[in-house]
Parts: sequence; C-alpha cells; structure tokens
Amino acid sequence: MQKILLIGCGRVAEHYKSLSKKIFNKNNKIIAVADLDKKKSLHFANFFNCQSYLDYKKAIKKESPNLILVLTPSGSHYEIGMNCLKNKINTIVEKPMAMKPKECNNLIKYSKK
Repeated sequence: MQKILLIGCGRVAEHYKSLSKKIFNKNNKIIAVADLDKKKSLHFANFFNCQSYLDYKKAIKKESPNLILVLTPSGSHYEIGMNCLKNKINTIVEKPMAMKPKECNNLIKYSKK
C-alpha cells in the first residue's frame, strides 16, 4: 500500500480532492496532510480522514510515508522536494518542479540515487 503524505492544502490540492475517488483507494491512501495554515490542514485531514500537521518534517517523522505529493506554492517546491528525497521517500512535485533549471537538475540527479 502507498502511504501518502500530501504537503500543501491550497488550490492545487483541491484538484486532487476532486479526483480522490479515482486515485485514492485501499492501495493508495493519504495518511496525513501538512499545511502552514491550520484551518486548511484540518479541512483536508477531515476530508481524507487522516492526520493533520503544520510542519511537514514532523509529518514525515511521525507517519513514515512512502510517497509524498508536494502541492505547495511553486517557490517552495525545490526545498521541500529535496528534503523529501533526502529522507529517501518517493516524491511527486507539482509543476513547476523548481524555479531554476539548476534546481530541477539537482532534484533529478538526487532522485536517481
């Protein structure tokens, strides 16, 4: 089973919520969500019946996900994506992957390790 951590509960996450019945099931379960906005995090946690976090790093430590969806604002994708990869967790980053080509290349190189 894929234990999924969803990081970022904003506009893009709403799209995933609308697709939830198609892509999340007994084999792909959201076990936790994280957002800096407590209200958004709680809203998504209630929807997916999972844990809510304000700090994604705490969520990683406590929940041990094996897949992370990074759905935060674009400027934070590189830092969060790299942190997830360094924790040896499969990571999907919403577009754009990063703001600079060098950052994209770094993410790609690190993911191949």
